[in-house]
Amino acid sequence: MSVAVMASLSLWCHKVVEYHHSGNTTICYADNWGINSDNPHDLKGAFATMVDFVNALTMKISPKKSWLWALNPKQARRLKGIKVDNDEIPVVKSAIDLGCDQNYSRQKRCQSKMQRFAKAKRVMKMICRKKLPSKFRLTMTSSGIWHNVIWD
Repeated sequence: MSVAVMASLSLWCHKVVEYHHSGNTTICYADNWGINSDNPHDLKGAFATMVDFVNALTMKISPKKSWLWALNPKQARRLKGIKVDNDEIPVVKSAIDLGCDQNYSRQKRCQSKMQRFAKAKRVMKMICRKKLPSKFRLTMTSSGIWHNVIWD
């Protein structure tokens, strides 16, 4: 799908959800759409409207790539049971979106950060084993490792 079409669909979805559920905040960018709400009940209604919008365009929401989250356990329990095509969308405490760790609770999980550190360690070991000129070794180390370690 072209960028202009995705932008148009995102704006259209935003306007439809905003019209029917003005108390919620919709975040639409490309094919990643989200709804923020203070109340789980309002979120369920806004999500149902978004599902109807997507179904009217003969598109699909993938429950495997979707998740719900809440800032406290009481609201998280109230979010359970939201379904798309008989598939329940999971309520999570953390997620990885576009390669970044997102924590939605006090429990901090840094899964992708640890994977990046492990990759940097593997690359460093590989560079150490190679016979390279010392100046090129420095260049290779900085280009092969730093972007993995500092990107957070």
